[in-house]
Amino acid sequence: MINDIKGIPNIQQAQSNIKTGEIAKKETSKPISPEDFLTLHRSSEGSSPPDMKTAIKGIAHEETVPATSGEPEKLDWSIGPFRKFRNPIMAPSEEGFDSRNIYNMATIKEGNTFYMIYRGEAKGETAKDCTGRLGLAISHDGKNFIKYPKPIIVPEQPYEKQGVEDPRLIKVDDTYYLTYSAYDGDTAKLCMATSKDMVNWEKKGPLFPKLPYDDIVGKENWSKSGAILPERIKEGPFKDKYIMYFGESHMWMGYSDDLEHWDYVKEPVLSPREGKFDSRMIEPGPPPIMTKDGILVIYNSSDKPKKEGETFGSYQAGAVLFDPKDPTKVLKRSEKPIIEPTQDWEIDGYVDNVVFVEGLVAHEGKWNLYYGGADHKIGLAEAEFRPDQLLKGPVTSSLGSAHPISAVGLAGTGVYES
Repeated sequence: MINDIKGIPNIQQAQSNIKTGEIAKKETSKPISPEDFLTLHRSSEGSSPPDMKTAIKGIAHEETVPATSGEPEKLDWSIGPFRKFRNPIMAPSEEGFDSRNIYNMATIKEGNTFYMIYRGEAKGETAKDCTGRLGLAISHDGKNFIKYPKPIIVPEQPYEKQGVEDPRLIKVDDTYYLTYSAYDGDTAKLCMATSKDMVNWEKKGPLFPKLPYDDIVGKENWSKSGAILPERIKEGPFKDKYIMYFGESHMWMGYSDDLEHWDYVKEPVLSPREGKFDSRMIEPGPPPIMTKDGILVIYNSSDKPKKEGETFGSYQAGAVLFDPKDPTKVLKRSEKPIIEPTQDWEIDGYVDNVVFVEGLVAHEGKWNLYYGGADHKIGLAEAEFRPDQLLKGPVTSSLGSAHPISAVGLAGTGVYES
């Protein structure tokens, strides 16, 4: 028996809690190490953990294809153009909580390790049973991930009794802030959980209990998809505030002093556009990035149905730039999608014609953009990392802790222009 391993308390206690989808709590400012993860994997699976170098070996993901079907739009203020890996990097497990679908993930890099929190759905359960639990996976290269076999966040409260979904993740100081959508069978509510180690989470409840009637969703108090800028606004009407873009139909903006208590601007800051790729609904993707041009948000969208009987045409992502002095003001917006369904596994799945982006990480001179394909598998797209796009100074975000970068790529986990 191994006791008091780094980042995890007594393994015997952890084993007993695994059965309920929880891990015993212990305060620490660092995430669970890969070695401890494998030890925990062994304790729940009943088999010896593989060597870490062997464990991350998987299908080689070398061949890439364009992220869009047509010529990519030239956006000097955004990231891209992207190229997608032809094969998905993660698929459903043979059994367990993620045996039917695995998609819509938050991703962060700490040291040399990627941590992914993803939405999983189980075979034998319909959407009326459960729309999601959140699982954890780790990787050393950002492509080959090991999944922890039990969920780390499960439905517990009445407002989330039918599912927890679609996480976004940031780190500020020594705390991880996770937004996720909770579903009670009737209404979705944007919620938050915090952690010191990415394993033990404290739920904070719904962030916006009361919201006006949504003309697209057709409900009151409906909220999803919270993407937080992990630094305070420096000037203007929201000086010293944290901001978050959220919403599933229109995009709204919230603001906060402490990242846990939020108010919101009473009018949407971004809406669908008739005749465009985002004509039906829009929602934020990964956490925003502060660039030299403004606040960059990669957002998900769907267009209107193209055929009779469809709810929507397809899901694809665009990009928008907000004013850093007034983050409700749009400076620029893409006219074309930056990534869209083009491959068979993105077109044909649990929900057809979907790419849905939620994770963005800087790694070895590239941006890694993680996305769900057809609500069934997880894919990866890459674009060149250009240091000249970023402001001078540290950026603490879903990209990881701030470290210097060299002229040839990133050193460490975060973003810092020297």
